[in-house]
Amino acid sequence: MFTLWFGASSALAAPTGCAETSPQEVDDTIVALFDTYRNVDEAAFDRTQKNLVAAVSCLSVVPTGPQIARLHQAMALAAYVNGQTKASRAAMTSARNLDPGWKLDPKFFPESHPFWDLYGSATDPGPVQGLGEIPPEVWVIDGFESDQAPVERAFLLQVKRDGEVVWSGYIYDRIEVPDRGQSVVRSAFDTPHTWWVGAGAVGRLLSSTQTTSSPGWSDAEGRALGGGGSVSVRFTPVSAFAVEVNGSLVGGVDPVLGGGQQPSGSLVLVGGAGSWVGDVQPHAGVRVGTSADRIRSWAEGADREPVLEISTVVSALVGLEAGLRAEGFRGALGGDFLLANLSQPYQLRLRGEGGALVTGPLALEGGVELRNGGLDYVDGARDAGRRKDTDVRVGVGIAIWQ
Repeated sequence: MFTLWFGASSALAAPTGCAETSPQEVDDTIVALFDTYRNVDEAAFDRTQKNLVAAVSCLSVVPTGPQIARLHQAMALAAYVNGQTKASRAAMTSARNLDPGWKLDPKFFPESHPFWDLYGSATDPGPVQGLGEIPPEVWVIDGFESDQAPVERAFLLQVKRDGEVVWSGYIYDRIEVPDRGQSVVRSAFDTPHTWWVGAGAVGRLLSSTQTTSSPGWSDAEGRALGGGGSVSVRFTPVSAFAVEVNGSLVGGVDPVLGGGQQPSGSLVLVGGAGSWVGDVQPHAGVRVGTSADRIRSWAEGADREPVLEISTVVSALVGLEAGLRAEGFRGALGGDFLLANLSQPYQLRLRGEGGALVTGPLALEGGVELRNGGLDYVDGARDAGRRKDTDVRVGVGIAIWQ
């Protein structure tokens, strides 16, 4: 085993007077690196890996995908020779993901060679996370313009300005990313996205109990499955303030009264606070608004028989929410308490929801909500009974985050 020095951090700024290098020159240096390893020439390997770091830092263009894959292969070997297992695995993971068909040469790495252990374990590309924008410059990650960089694997990082590469470096660990303005403290009023607009499918399990005080009637209860759809729009101009509109239409056989869709809608204002911890913004707020729901209950018919009555309940809404959000994901927990006619407790709603960007502004979202409560009913001046519901809803859908 070689015992040469090779620092895991190769993210070096181009030196003054750096001679521009081409991807082909980097390729040639990579070939030389593997040759010196095969020849067991420690001194030559040391010189060549330093030349490779310098060549990468002086790259004047963006290499092709295959060239970047070969760079990852070389960096994995260099870190391995230096005994830096974590860095080697990070580079090996990128090498295998960018070139899934690449195999170690059994002539130089027989099956018993420990380098195969790293090769075998380096398959999961892991998540990505935003680096932060650096206008007027742009990040180039492994050949593509993006500010979403790997968290658990290595990558070739370049910076473009006006279409020209002005900085290059090989990053084993995100801590090595240079500060080009992205680390400026963000205002607590900034929000990662102003609009969240989503639609999805909802499944539900409804458990209901109808009790009555009318003579000769019997109480009833039951459970039923159902489903429907939902839409939501949230406008967050600043982290401390948001306007939210929600709507749903869910159905299934009512377990007590049978049939019927149940629309529900709400308009909520949120006021609170948010702060930035790196690329993530914890936030919390108080919710105030109104909700309108169509509900079903018994009423007394002309001959004092039970008949179905459908009513609209308008409620005042107060609640709390808290969560985390970033450029690529969001998640929150919340609860709302509803008062019908501004005075009568109607329903408690508890929920957890979240989502993640998939591509561009398109995101997948999901959530679960528990609605529990009910109302007393009056027939004329007489107490007629009470309807109580426990409604568990699970939803999944797509959204646009802008």
